Amino acid sequence: MTLWDRARKVLARVRRSSNHLYILNIKQSKPECWLTKSMEDAWLWHARYSHVNFHALKKLANKDMVIVLAPVLGH
Repeated sequence: MTLWDRARKVLARVRRSSNHLYILNIKQSKPECWLTKSMEDAWLWHARYSHVNFHALKKLANKDMVIVLAPVLGH
């Protein structure tokens, strides 16, 4: 498995293990406080929708599929 960033630079390459899993050992480069993020409305909706990505949340708001999201995600 190969992981790339948006500029198509290789971030990591991992071989598949004998039990067909990809194990990637990483170290966080910059600590981030998730507690403060959880207080923001967008992060709350991210959690409520089973951690769906923010692009999908914005799409839901832009298409008025979930009206309460519109003000939260800047619709």
